[in-house]
Amino acid sequence: MKIHAHLTTAVFVATSVFAENGSLFPVRELTASQKKVLVSGGNHTKLTLPTLSTAAHVKVTALGHGTDTMVQRANGAVSAVQEELTTPHAYAVGMPATTAEPAPTGFDFKKSGDSARAWATMRSTGSPFIALTSYGKSDATGMASFSGKITMASTQNVYLIFRVPAVTMGGAHEQEGPSRRQARARVEILLNGASIWSSEGVYFNKLASTPSSASNCNQISEQTTFLSLFERPMLTNTAETVYLNLGQFATGETLDLTLMAGAEVQTLDRCCTKKVNGVDELFCSSTTARVAWDSSVEPVRIYTGPQIQ
Repeated sequence: MKIHAHLTTAVFVATSVFAENGSLFPVRELTASQKKVLVSGGNHTKLTLPTLSTAAHVKVTALGHGTDTMVQRANGAVSAVQEELTTPHAYAVGMPATTAEPAPTGFDFKKSGDSARAWATMRSTGSPFIALTSYGKSDATGMASFSGKITMASTQNVYLIFRVPAVTMGGAHEQEGPSRRQARARVEILLNGASIWSSEGVYFNKLASTPSSASNCNQISEQTTFLSLFERPMLTNTAETVYLNLGQFATGETLDLTLMAGAEVQTLDRCCTKKVNGVDELFCSSTTARVAWDSSVEPVRIYTGPQIQ
């Protein structure tokens, strides 16, 4: 048996666009010197963060196990969901990640074969967490989001600072149970329903030969794995803090801000059963994606004040 493990940092592209909300300035990221001006406490005021509405959603599908999904929404509180299609269960049933990153014991794919697991959490502070795993022919999806509204007390520029956790994608290739594997992840900011900033990446592998439609259980080696490589990598396995100038808004205008974090993993070919010392044994490739737990005290901050030159 040969197992080759890969844990690869996702490389992303970050983009910002003009907000379709009548603002006088385009949405843009601040320079290093502009960041210092913003948080110096001079001409800019940090607003009290509005009560955030949170949501979390997961979906898992596995060959022979069907599909499970779970959604939770809350106002000013954590939303956290977990689903798995495994035998036996790796976590206590109904145990979501709410106050600390879970410490899973893992599950025995040698018993469950094709299987999947998904966690998704959005804390009331605005910090997401997603952990996905698929073994054999299976897939898992997770999404965590928040939204909050602020109403302008006077005509000012608005600045948004938010924390994007570390993101990794990878998995393990099992030569005795080879599979095509792929994953993707995305973080996006919406302002009044319009996408104003996003960062995303994809991961996939390449096998030495294509598995047969009848069986993928011949030994097939993995040639390499790929990541999307863009001009300006934004996210790595280190968390990133993003500073945005949202533009100028008039007295009485309402800003509806949303952050959405999502990930998906898919292992396309089933686990293989082979005889080992006369006993049936399962061999499975796997795919993983993770939006890491981030312990920042203030993952979201909003400032108002004059335009920063």
